[in-house]
Amino acid sequence: MKIGFLLLRDTYLKTMGSLMEASLNRDHQVMILYTEAPIRGNKAYQRITTEKLAPISPKGVEAVPFLLKDLGKVKEKFQLDALVTLEGYYMMNSYLAEIQVARKKGVKVVSLAHFFENIMRLPESLDYFDKTYYLSQFAVDAHFMLYGDGSAERTRKGCRGQQEAIGSPMFDQLIDVDQEEARAEFGIPADKRVVLFFAPAINADTRWRFRMWGNESKIKRIRRAVMEGNWRELPDAFLVPTLEEIVDELKEFCERNNALLVIKSRAKQQDAAYFKDKADLYLSGEEDSYYPVFTSYKLLAIADVCIGVMSMSVAEAVAMRVPVWNIYVPSSELNYPINPLYPRQRQYLQMIMGREQMGPFNYPGVITNIEPRNVLKWLRENKLEEAIIDPKAAAKYVEKYLGITNEPSSERILDSLEQMHASAIGRKPPIER
Repeated sequence: MKIGFLLLRDTYLKTMGSLMEASLNRDHQVMILYTEAPIRGNKAYQRITTEKLAPISPKGVEAVPFLLKDLGKVKEKFQLDALVTLEGYYMMNSYLAEIQVARKKGVKVVSLAHFFENIMRLPESLDYFDKTYYLSQFAVDAHFMLYGDGSAERTRKGCRGQQEAIGSPMFDQLIDVDQEEARAEFGIPADKRVVLFFAPAINADTRWRFRMWGNESKIKRIRRAVMEGNWRELPDAFLVPTLEEIVDELKEFCERNNALLVIKSRAKQQDAAYFKDKADLYLSGEEDSYYPVFTSYKLLAIADVCIGVMSMSVAEAVAMRVPVWNIYVPSSELNYPINPLYPRQRQYLQMIMGREQMGPFNYPGVITNIEPRNVLKWLRENKLEEAIIDPKAAAKYVEKYLGITNEPSSERILDSLEQMHASAIGRKPPIER
């Protein structure tokens, strides 16, 4: 079988790399289709280059420049049997017609999951792909629960052949993380413990974080709330510490606990200078590697505790059995504009991030939530030894929310692709391994 991987950004190697490698190991032909068009805005650093393809290219992967408008021609141009996309309905929404042309010509087109984004889509989004892969059964159930009040004509049962709960290949990288190698790479002494702080995303969409943790002083944010008559925000303007105060306290916490402070950010945002000043190791995200092992996974391998702010790093930390202290900010802070692709985005955010029920950010035994107003008090009153994780609870968490099992996700996805391909050409499916 010849499998094409649509690689629009180098970050996609995190999700697709292990699946490419597994495909080669089963003697399939692997092709990367990438665009040479520049990426504008704060994600320009994610543009595909020959250098970024270097880790995967020697394994026998053929990489060719590609124009998205030619998606309908991948059968005749490349003789593909299957095309793998990442979050296809969102990333490829302007090219869904071209995808249907490719499917009519016999190419099986599938969409991989990244976190839980596919939950907020209309169930009809499944129609555009031969298969949409979800992280877990929780993700499938949450999707159809979100549209279960009669607004969607289809039910989960009716869509069963179009979706599978199968995890994500990015988690296959976790077995390849070597703690000693990671310590050596980052220059972390063997006798030093590590507090890993994932810098929060701060932009106009994350409204609460932007207003509380932007570059304003506490006095300025209080004055702004008063001038705007925003009385609901005023208590937080008074009581929530600034991000600089939190980083200062983190540094003191590390000094008391004989630990190093590692701050990991993302290249797409402008960090304050004090991150670099206070951290023993600061990574802006500009030099991240996504294959064969994601940089954040290497950091988690050496961390004694992960401190995050409602990000995927929290879930990834649990997958690596790292204790998590999560600064819990409300899902209502996300100020995304109304998007017709996601008519129930706010309900989705509440379902994934809300505190009314157990969920990916509210799970006892693995995630300890800290109210933003109490962060300084928490750090002053707790010790690093008190950061613990329940192994049994963590095992249940990763199976329930991330779809991680004893068999790598890449192998399960390949089983599915091979079965679809065999059915398409009239052969018996491969014998189960």
